[in-house]
Amino acid sequence: MLERVSDPIRERRERALAENSLSPVEVLVIRELKKPLANIIKQLRPDIEKGAYSLVLGDDASGRIPTFIVGHVCKAICERNKISPPRVRFITGSARLDDVEREKKTQMVSEQIAKIQETVSRNSPENLGKVLIVTDCIDRGGSVAILINALRKNNWKADVATVGFTDEGRESKDELEEKWGTHIVSGSNGYPSLLSRSGELSGVKKEKVKKEKMSVFATPHGDNEKVRAGRALAQSIADEISNSESVI
Repeated sequence: MLERVSDPIRERRERALAENSLSPVEVLVIRELKKPLANIIKQLRPDIEKGAYSLVLGDDASGRIPTFIVGHVCKAICERNKISPPRVRFITGSARLDDVEREKKTQMVSEQIAKIQETVSRNSPENLGKVLIVTDCIDRGGSVAILINALRKNNWKADVATVGFTDEGRESKDELEEKWGTHIVSGSNGYPSLLSRSGELSGVKKEKVKKEKMSVFATPHGDNEKVRAGRALAQSIADEISNSESVI
């Protein structure tokens, strides 16, 4: 079993939650992630334990809280196995773009990926591991496809972890795996009903896509105190998953 977090850290988290008084629904938004994310970690544990991932890449903005949790669990498992944990970064995806916008966004993301890759490779020049893309859900896969294509431009292999799939997806998991040349793990058969309400708790939002203002980063957003409380609860969920015998 991993050691529990120290009392001072736990006290700060509890204080943040108390000060910001998350509503019952807001607590459920994050707690609803525990089971599907624990399922994802269980499926990926062999790769995590052997240090297969150099980077956890979050599909911002709705994927930020799941990425935050997965990143912290990966860190705990790696530290337990005395290996370097993956770095965690966020890039905002864009699902509904025309061909020109998609090409521009993919190039922008590719350039940012190159910078991240350079930073990561400094620490492990002989063994650059895979990327684990984390997203809240896969609908048509447009947002994740941009990340996959940008990584491919940098010769960086990736797996995909999604909390779930929507019922509107046009392609199956198997079809997307073949199309992207990647492995996809899903935490649930469907999509957590409350996760779409996580925007204010994530602390960031996507701006409306405009060709002249397209960005690879989400915009800070929301109540900072509420965001801190949400992250404290997310960290608590990560600790629970890390310390679960069914996972570790």
